[in-house]
Amino acid sequence: MLETIANLTRFNSKLLSILIVKFFKAVVKVKDEAFIMYLIKKNILKTVIDLFLDNPNKGNMLHSIILELFDFMSKEPNKKLGTHLLTNYSETVFKNQKYEKMFKNFVDAHEDTANYRNNSGKKMSIFDNMNYF
Repeated sequence: MLETIANLTRFNSKLLSILIVKFFKAVVKVKDEAFIMYLIKKNILKTVIDLFLDNPNKGNMLHSIILELFDFMSKEPNKKLGTHLLTNYSETVFKNQKYEKMFKNFVDAHEDTANYRNNSGKKMSIFDNMNYF
């Protein structure tokens, strides 16, 4: 069912896209581990990321709704979902300087789960090479 809803973006309707993002926000708000794991396994939130990147008018309601979803995930972090998003979309999403503060909050909220160790054993973040923070 979640995949079917994500596939509705093919109709290129802004209203439908807004409703899709709101639906996924409601799914994340429920904090049901089965739903979260399904979102991760099927990479369903790629739909929201694609909507964010493909939206040419950054001042519209769709963009605001997407930023609201990230804001919610910053305030109510889910470790698995945060790690998934940071691992898969850090290069494409979190480099947008216009929304640096919003994504910095998201990154900070999930930073502990996104840390890893390099070959020398030094603890590093996947965001160490990004120079916009």
